[in-house]
Amino acid sequence: MREKENGVSENELQHKNNKLNDIYFYFNNFELIMKESS
Repeated sequence: MREKENGVSENELQHKNNKLNDIYFYFNNFELIMKESS
């Protein structure tokens, strides 16, 4: 039971990290695009 709970929390953390990475990556690209446009 305890292992399952750990697995769930780890998966949730991984999912949140993936979302943060996507946002961070998108934000960096947005900055680059804005620099190229100006």
